[in-house]
Amino acid sequence: MIEFGKKDNFLALIEDYIKYYRGYSIVEITGISEEGNLLHINCATKFKKEKTYSEELIDIEYLNLLGFIYENYEKMRHENH
Repeated sequence: MIEFGKKDNFLALIEDYIKYYRGYSIVEITGISEEGNLLHINCATKFKKEKTYSEELIDIEYLNLLGFIYENYEKMRHENH
């Protein structure tokens, strides 16, 4: 179970992914939709001294591949140490 507001490696991976591919400088995952299929994300882009805020909804199915990669990466990392 993911605890929102508490940073763990998987949330950090998702946030970094969103920053890189969506071009945001600040990303915070705030929760899951009632239907359980969308992540609510607060985002901001900082340009000079101005910040532009927005809220994104990202389909969780789209992120399943990230979860699979992360789980296997963690398994391999622990097996190799």
